[in-house]
Amino acid sequence: MLSRCSVSVFRAGVLRLAIALVTFALFAAHAGTAAAVDIAVHVPKIRQIIYIDVTPFDRVEDVKARLAGPSGIPVSNQVLTVGHREMYDGVQLLDYGVGAGPSERIYLLELVRTGSGDGGPILVHDEGPALIAIVDQTAIFGSQSSAAITDATLARVFAQAGRTGPSGPVLSTMGGTDAPLTFWSSGGVMALSGLVSGDAHDLVIGADLVSASGSVIGAYAADSRMTLGTTKGASRALGLYGGFGIGDDWTVAAQIGLARARFEQSGTAAESLRRMAAVALSGNVTASAATVSTTVTLSGFTQTIPGVTGPAATILPDHIRETRAEIAVRATALHPLWQTGLSPFVDVSAGSVLTRSDLRGRDRDTVANLTLGLSGTLGAGSASVALTSAMLAPDLRGAGISAAYALRF
Repeated sequence: MLSRCSVSVFRAGVLRLAIALVTFALFAAHAGTAAAVDIAVHVPKIRQIIYIDVTPFDRVEDVKARLAGPSGIPVSNQVLTVGHREMYDGVQLLDYGVGAGPSERIYLLELVRTGSGDGGPILVHDEGPALIAIVDQTAIFGSQSSAAITDATLARVFAQAGRTGPSGPVLSTMGGTDAPLTFWSSGGVMALSGLVSGDAHDLVIGADLVSASGSVIGAYAADSRMTLGTTKGASRALGLYGGFGIGDDWTVAAQIGLARARFEQSGTAAESLRRMAAVALSGNVTASAATVSTTVTLSGFTQTIPGVTGPAATILPDHIRETRAEIAVRATALHPLWQTGLSPFVDVSAGSVLTRSDLRGRDRDTVANLTLGLSGTLGAGSASVALTSAMLAPDLRGAGISAAYALRF
């Protein structure tokens, strides 16, 4: 006959077995009834988005098997990424936050051997995060460099018309139409932080003529450079700008230009042509102590980045189009500081940037700037120096100094 101890052990074992069976049944029922969700997988190689139904408990290798046919990429060559992280076989989608709610964008990239010479939208292993990030960084570089050109050239028109203009250095009006030819330069440096750290430099040099009616026409050359993380960018641009007054208080200004942009990632470089354009309307109101101007600017650019495979990295091909709308309010003191001839000013601007990319799709970001500086006459010309704090993107900020000088002949 079993002892009381043996009976107790037996009962405890039966109880544990029952609990285990109930737990397994509940888990199986939950797994079997997990709601399927529709996810979008971006495939740069075929420039398409593939939609498939998954559950949070599906494994990465199962998803790859379902993507092989529509994408044309064999399972052995597939790399799935989400949020700049590679998704590994044997791991459930739930562990990457996929299928359990809103998730970050998923990419399906092709893994090939370095030096294949394919030149298509492919991925070199272990470089995934950097290569995906280059899409964001090249768009930011194009946005920053084209904005620097827009600010400098349109500010020249507003300055010649005797009005303040958009964010950045703005030069004062100089003399009359008896000396209409003006040479000027504007440049700045900015430290970048947030998404990744880096720095940006820009220099714009121009010359313009003022007609007897006050209309302005000019030409410019610009050089811009940016380092953002492991990505380096540089561009040289040429273009035209001009404008005219409307009544006593309003001025219209515009600029167009072409830039040859170069991007470098891990020693692999790609070049593209950027087309830029901008138009702005600015009006002044003079108060007792300051002149307040309001400027509305619409600008944008397009560029196509080719796919390039190098010895250590692959740059994905893309076509980027940006449209930017901004409004700026600037207050400039009527009286200069001390005996310098320079008057203090404060400039606040905000805007919306719409970026459309073949790889990333459509994104809308908010940008904002706060600028403090001095502008006015200095020596035989006019000058401006300014400190700027900017939000270039939701996860990227900049702080820097800029200066400009103009001299008439």
